Amino acid sequence: MLRTIFKIVKRLSKKKAQNKKSLPWRAFFYIFWKLEERSERINLDIKSTLPIKGSERAVLIETILASDFSSLLDVGTAYGQNLFILGRLTNPSSLFGLDLKVSRIVSGKQIAEEKSLNELSFISANAINLPFEDNTFELITASALFLYLDNESSVAALREMARVCSKRIIILEQHVKGLLGVKEEGEVTGGSFWIRDYYLLFKEAFNQNYEVIEHFIPNPRWQIEKWENTGVVFEINKKEA
Repeated sequence: MLRTIFKIVKRLSKKKAQNKKSLPWRAFFYIFWKLEERSERINLDIKSTLPIKGSERAVLIETILASDFSSLLDVGTAYGQNLFILGRLTNPSSLFGLDLKVSRIVSGKQIAEEKSLNELSFISANAINLPFEDNTFELITASALFLYLDNESSVAALREMARVCSKRIIILEQHVKGLLGVKEEGEVTGGSFWIRDYYLLFKEAFNQNYEVIEHFIPNPRWQIEKWENTGVVFEINKKEA
């Protein structure tokens, strides 16, 4: 029901929300976005399983689970949404979440305790300066991280992820072919986000010792920004030198 209401509100307010002077519409739309986000979190708590099949988060989680890893670092983890799902399906002591905002890390630790997933690890640090030795983790993941980073920061973060990763990187982002980096304004939050061609970004960030596999989103669920038409999970496998 909430999702249906959210879609209706989006159709009615989209043009108005794009107008920077239309603050009431932005606020109204933002509230519905937060309600849907809250609803998703509650559903995860109740079901304790994967999100809706074919959705953005489900494709990300399924791609991660199909990987052979003994240690995972989730960069830009927020309060650990992905880790809580993975923690029920894999060894939680092998999972680490990193976020720049200390408040999110504190929330993540609190929620992990509530979920009896105390073995999950949370760290506050910057994605462009990861506090780990080379090849510390077999798998590095990120979800909607580069969406909020400019090109320079994105390249720096990818290089850091490649440095501390021994096998592969898996990211969920909004991908549009041919765009090196276009900054847009969010309809919901009013904040800016970046749309880009990730193959161009990978080419700038990495050497030739990698291969990329795309996993498309068959059942898009996220209604904000441009996820409905542009969401892709990238699996970046490091080749042996």
